[in-house]
Amino acid sequence: MSDAHDPSESQAHAPAAEPSTAEPRAPLPPPLLLATAGTVAIALVAIPLVYCSHVNGIRDEHAAQAARRRADREARLEARATKAAPGQPSGPSGPRPAPGEGPTKQQPAQQPAANPSGYTVVAVADGGTISGTIRWSGARPALAPLPITRNQDMCGTEVPFPALRIGEGDVVPDTVVFIEGIRSGKDFPPEPPMMDQQRCVYHPIVQVVGLGRELALRNSDGGLHNVHGYYAGDETWFNLAQPIRGMTTRRRADREGVARIVCDVHPWMVGWAHVAPHPYYAVSGDDGTYRIEGVPPGTYTIKAWHTGWRVTGTAAGRPTFSDPVVQTGSATVAASGTATVDFTFSE
Repeated sequence: MSDAHDPSESQAHAPAAEPSTAEPRAPLPPPLLLATAGTVAIALVAIPLVYCSHVNGIRDEHAAQAARRRADREARLEARATKAAPGQPSGPSGPRPAPGEGPTKQQPAQQPAANPSGYTVVAVADGGTISGTIRWSGARPALAPLPITRNQDMCGTEVPFPALRIGEGDVVPDTVVFIEGIRSGKDFPPEPPMMDQQRCVYHPIVQVVGLGRELALRNSDGGLHNVHGYYAGDETWFNLAQPIRGMTTRRRADREGVARIVCDVHPWMVGWAHVAPHPYYAVSGDDGTYRIEGVPPGTYTIKAWHTGWRVTGTAAGRPTFSDPVVQTGSATVAASGTATVDFTFSE
């Protein structure tokens, strides 16, 4: 008998394959097919948008971190350069501002430098007052608001035209009035004047700081500002990153004249700071009035300065304006008396 294995026998004894009980899959009905395609299309659109938003968020966070590092570095450098208080070491081991708080949070204000203009502070026992109102005459120019192009959650959608405001009754705020050429009299106020950033607008938009004195700059918004001050001729006065709400920084003014203040983050932000050789300056308020007190008796030339309001072009994404307009008047001040000098601007 042969032991050879017959393949046909194995096939005969192999179990038969069970028939499939799965029902055939029906094709998707047209509405469901369209819904599925629409979901895929939405996903294809949404994914890039989410990705772009994520990338923009990372980029803004990196910018804020860089600004914080820069502010901390400036604070440390200034702390090293400032003489420590008695009993405290100076240099790197001395007191430093807390990160992000700015130099004025931890150290006293710098002492005012000697006035290089030659103005002398003397007691004024019988000082008088010069006051008046600034008004507009004639047709008002077009003062279109400036659009806000970024950080609208913090800044809004537009800001008022910065170079000229005309209030009810044709009064003109933001006009600088000063005595020309006075050589002696009262001292500057002890506290530095402030320019505050609120809703991405400088408040006030025009300020006066004494020559050799400090200007305080505050960020009251919840995002990054980079305050950049320029003397005449576009020479940088200061360039400060302020990424934290409430951050206040002081900078000394060492060049007489009108400085322009802008924000390198928000191009519509612009303001002006007059670096004054003496304290007999005033800025007209929202009602158009001004008041200069403590004036020694005498006759003086009075000037009223207002920035130009005609838009002449753009530079670095922000509008440029025509030359300032200056008017001249005179006043005779009696001992403890009051002199009134009004000014009128027009096209």
